[in-house]
Amino acid sequence: MSRRLLASLFGFAMLFAVSTFAGVAHAELKFCNHTNEQVSLVIGYNSPDTNEWTSEGWWTLDPSQCKVPLGGVLKSRYYYYYAESDSGKWDGDYIFCTQDQKFTIEGNKDCKSRGYAPEGFREIDVGESTAKEIDLDPN
Repeated sequence: MSRRLLASLFGFAMLFAVSTFAGVAHAELKFCNHTNEQVSLVIGYNSPDTNEWTSEGWWTLDPSQCKVPLGGVLKSRYYYYYAESDSGKWDGDYIFCTQDQKFTIEGNKDCKSRGYAPEGFREIDVGESTAKEIDLDPN
């Protein structure tokens, strides 16, 4: 085969690869801070490994910053979060356990008797999606 033909075939292969994979979405649960303050974030989910309700934190998001606390394909329909800044909270009706330092806590019952603080989390319904972005806007 001539060099010109090989170069053309390589060029077509690269063009095909770029056009095929350029539109592939990232699979993740992503949070973006659209406030002018630093935001602290906690997430809650049903662990596919243990089938236990699990809460994890803390992630710190600076103004205009996004973070991905859960990467990979989202395997559940529902996820939960609690976030706070100096001027407000993003909370809800679903109770998970938290603590002041970085943590992973299995179980969402009897928080106080286990030495944890119960917090109300907001629910995220991702439906059939494998990725979701949550915008934390000013309260």
